[in-house]
Amino acid sequence: MDHTAAGALYDPKDPFNEAVAAFYVQASGGLGDLYAPVLSLTAGDAERPGLLGYIKGLRLIRIEAFDTDAAVTATARFGA
Repeated sequence: MDHTAAGALYDPKDPFNEAVAAFYVQASGGLGDLYAPVLSLTAGDAERPGLLGYIKGLRLIRIEAFDTDAAVTATARFGA
């Protein structure tokens, strides 16, 4: 989950709130896991103060470090 998805979950007026909330509901039913890189959430919190704390408080979202290994994984899909 990047900062845009987290922001949509955080803001009930966001046009994508329902779609992202559906992923959360599916995760609560054991149909998947939700991960969010802390670096992305930090950037999102700069735009929407309180976002990081809100996401941290949700029990089904695992906040992950965005270290070098995570960056390599993330960029691998772009052929980097």
